[in-house]
Amino acid sequence: MNFVARGFSVIPPWVRMGLLLLFTAAYLFPLTSLLYRVGDDGTLIYGAQRVTEGAIPGRDFLEVMGPGSFYWLAMFFRLFGTGWQVTRVVLLLTGVATIGLLYAIARQACRESVALLLWLFVLVVGMRIWPAVSHHWDSNLFAVAALRCYLKLEKTARRRWAITAGALAGITSCFIQHKGLLLVIGLMAGSVIRRVLPRSSPLQIQGKWTATWLIAGSYTAVGVAVLTAYWKAGALGDLFYANVTWPMFGYQTVNVVPYGQLLLSIAAGPAFKVIGPDWATTSLVCAGFSLVPFLVIAILPLLVAGAALACLWDPEKRRIWLAGPLLVLTLAGTALWLSEIHRKDVIHLIYGSPVLLIALLATLAIILDSSLRKVVMGTLAMGLIVFGTLHFISEGRGSQTVETRLGPVRNISNDEALRYLCTAVAKREFVFVYPYSPIYYYLADVGNPTRFSILLYGYNTPDQFDEVIRNLEEKRVRYILWDTKLYGEKLRALSPAYRHPSGDNLKLERYFSSKYDDVAMKGDFRILQRRQSEDREFTVHSGSF
Repeated sequence: MNFVARGFSVIPPWVRMGLLLLFTAAYLFPLTSLLYRVGDDGTLIYGAQRVTEGAIPGRDFLEVMGPGSFYWLAMFFRLFGTGWQVTRVVLLLTGVATIGLLYAIARQACRESVALLLWLFVLVVGMRIWPAVSHHWDSNLFAVAALRCYLKLEKTARRRWAITAGALAGITSCFIQHKGLLLVIGLMAGSVIRRVLPRSSPLQIQGKWTATWLIAGSYTAVGVAVLTAYWKAGALGDLFYANVTWPMFGYQTVNVVPYGQLLLSIAAGPAFKVIGPDWATTSLVCAGFSLVPFLVIAILPLLVAGAALACLWDPEKRRIWLAGPLLVLTLAGTALWLSEIHRKDVIHLIYGSPVLLIALLATLAIILDSSLRKVVMGTLAMGLIVFGTLHFISEGRGSQTVETRLGPVRNISNDEALRYLCTAVAKREFVFVYPYSPIYYYLADVGNPTRFSILLYGYNTPDQFDEVIRNLEEKRVRYILWDTKLYGEKLRALSPAYRHPSGDNLKLERYFSSKYDDVAMKGDFRILQRRQSEDREFTVHSGSF
């Protein structure tokens, strides 16, 4: 990394950033253009489509994501149309912009070699692990932008940066409520510490607490604007229920997972998939290197705390740590990490890790001597290169193009269910996808007859199941697309806390059996069709979603 950094540092900064962004886009593009079976992808895309047609999140469809998750993508749909490629371009640009901002922050906090290592880290162990439109990636973009503005505030002491940082943190809360709140608390804490802690670098804005109040005020202004808009639409109570009440009592019932869940399968899987059993020793060595960056992420808070204490123990190193941006990076990074710990699998740890990674790498660069620093950085770089190469190869294999009503889509598998919907079901007809694969509503251009993109026992309430049954009956929904891969006890592979109820309590399944017949099996999906005897005057409902 040092050799690359020395050559890279002679390039003008704007050219350097341009090259990094181009390489980032080239590396991310092959996977961000693919369709994966990621539920959040469909929830956000189909929800954004509904927003462009006048629906209000929380009132017309019920999701735990904040409304910004849908209005952000809907803005691009308004500008460029609702085509599939628009969603892929937005996803790619989100990844490129976030990584570019993180590199810029790292470059301000540490030397070029460390900043390049951070760039490689978030490039390889980031969006490529979960390449789908997500409120986590979107909120991270605005959170990192807020942090970048705050660091500009510390450097220039101009009020506009405080206002912008607070406003961007407010927008972050529109995606994930507590992420923006924790972030703004971290930024405000940083501004207060700069005022009261000796040997820190105090903000020079006129007025002792001006920066703190500007950050808090602009954050609050965004929140007031969103609440006012919902109040005027008569949907304020719906917003509160969807984003506060419901997730508070329902989310944890199915989302309690072991800490670091999926770490081994994600980190070591590509090595065994690409190299194979014939080269078992090589596979094990590559898997070992691939595990290194993921293990760093798993114990990241402990590493940051230990490195910070070691730095603060020495007076000279403490002066460097307090005078630079490391204090704020540690506070903001901790805030982002805490905002994602509600589900403790490795995917959410990755979502919450990027800023804390900068704090760790920059602090290690202070406390480690030159030789040890080279060993640590070199080992991390090797692990990232090995994993990134193997993951790139493994994920690009076997994709197929599926024709949909939104145009051709590159799918990781031969999606028979999607082909069926696009050929056998009328456009804009109501179809119910159960329990959680909402991308089919969007790609087949069919409608969800309910307010729910996900319907799980223990997660959704009994009243919500009753509401779904009423919707299916009132609208005489002809087809049910039943995903057997994400149903029943199989769900426990992803959500061990999930408990499938006994047969007597499966009210939706009892309704299916009384009204529908199995007509086909397409991949992992059962296709159910409403019996004609139950609906002799059936007409296709369309155009109402």
